[in-house]
This record gives sequence, structure tokens and C-alpha cells, in this order.
Amino acid sequence: MTDAKRPLALTIAVVLVWFEAAASLIYGSLQLLNLVYQGARDVGGTLSVIFFFFLVAAWLFFSAVKLLAGQRWARNAILFWQFMQIAVASATFDPHFGNVTVGIIGMSPAIAIIVLLFTRKVMKLTTDAPSAPEA
Repeated sequence: MTDAKRPLALTIAVVLVWFEAAASLIYGSLQLLNLVYQGARDVGGTLSVIFFFFLVAAWLFFSAVKLLAGQRWARNAILFWQFMQIAVASATFDPHFGNVTVGIIGMSPAIAIIVLLFTRKVMKLTTDAPSAPEA
């Protein structure tokens, strides 16, 4: 797929996903530095969090690259992560212990990516089956 054929909505969505991947990588790295220099009460739990955020960063980056190439499975993988991000961010709207600003910051890119992935051109690009090779 050439850049001329690539919908602008797809490019914007991929850039937003790359920002999410970078944020996950940065957060995981900060947790790792904190573990090394500050220690932790629960080393296993902290290592699990670090591993999770590094894995999320790698998966988002890989999925975004494949989405840019027009792979249909990548759209589903990215959509799944956006819905998970909305689910986690919605917990911050609790009236007693929540933080609405954090919820809005968490939901905004996810909602934007979902909207962009469901535009007509992106849907067409990621759902059209390539022609089967003739035998």
C-alpha cells in the first residue's frame, strides 16, 4: 500500500497508538528505575507491572505497524486495547475516590482512535479481502 492510498484517519490513528505505546514504555521504564533505585515492598508485583507495560508497548507498536500495512487483524487488536483503556479509565469517575481529569485523559485518545478506525476508508482498507491466488 502506498502513502497516497493510505487514509489520513488511519495515519492519525496509528500515530496516536504509537503515542500510547511510548507512554507504556516510559511508564514501564520509570517503574524499573524506581525498582532499581528505590526498591519495592513487593518485587514480584512490581516486576509484573513492568513486564506488562513493556509487553503492551511492544504489542501496540507491532499492531500499529501492521495496521499501517493494512492488516485486518491489527485493527481488532488495537480496538481491543482501546476498549480496555476505556474500561480502566471509567473507574476514575468514582465520586469518592476518583479523578475525573485522569479519566478524561485516559479515555480521550481511546475514543479518538476508535472513531478513526471506524471511518469508512479505514474500514474498507482493513476489511477488503485480498483476491485469492488462482490455482
